[in-house]
Amino acid sequence: MARFCTRCGKPLEEGEVCNCGQEVTAQQAAPQQQTAPQQQAAPQAGYMPNEQQFQQTQQAVTGFLSKMFGAFINVIKHPVTAGRNMILTADWGVSIALIVLQGIFTAIFGAVAGKTAVGFLGGFSSLFGEIKIPYAKIIFGTLAISVALSFVLALLLMIGNMIIKNTLGYKEMLGAVASRSCVIVITTIIAIIVFLIHTQTGVIVWGVGNIWGFFIILQAMPLADEKMRDKLPTVMILVYLIFMLLTSLCVYKGSSLYTPSVEDDYEDYMDDLDSWFN
Repeated sequence: MARFCTRCGKPLEEGEVCNCGQEVTAQQAAPQQQTAPQQQAAPQAGYMPNEQQFQQTQQAVTGFLSKMFGAFINVIKHPVTAGRNMILTADWGVSIALIVLQGIFTAIFGAVAGKTAVGFLGGFSSLFGEIKIPYAKIIFGTLAISVALSFVLALLLMIGNMIIKNTLGYKEMLGAVASRSCVIVITTIIAIIVFLIHTQTGVIVWGVGNIWGFFIILQAMPLADEKMRDKLPTVMILVYLIFMLLTSLCVYKGSSLYTPSVEDDYEDYMDDLDSWFN
């Protein structure tokens, strides 16, 4: 009498056992084994260890600093060609970093100048009382003023280019100001060293560096038409005069950053004199 499997209906010989149950079990187990690694791999794909994130951030920062200092060295070596390339590239990140770098060294120069001025007033300590150097105000105040003036200069340069109908925008002018900043950083470092030896000469070196920076912008400025080259010096002189007026105003208004405690003590001293005679 023929026998059949009660599960799949397969004909069976005498004493034969159907293995359909084992095949079903194996087929059900195989997809589970295949999906298990995928389920385990999924969290790993979206997971990034802190060490890897730190390495990526470090590489990004290192790459940016290398790019910034590379541009800085190029401008020092080849002021006109590298300055023109910086203008045309219009990399606002590098430009702002170089502008801030200039502000930092200008702030250091301001701190050195403030210390010298307070040292001069030290001989009048009997009149003013104790004189303290407000280093924090000097450094952060000078840094803020320097960076702000650089952004204003970029705006003035953009307006000047609009007057002569040169097709350059604000980002390009930030590049022009950044090329000036590279020159000023070097001359400011020299000015600080000279200032410690001879005060007046140090101030002259610093002023010459600022004028030199404007010549770099004048020579490096790319023009849509070379006929504009005749108009550019006049525009640059106007920009320079307006910028110097704004700088003088900022220096006048910000002079209190350097000796506020002296002014206060001096006012108290003058009030005492008034009380004695009145």
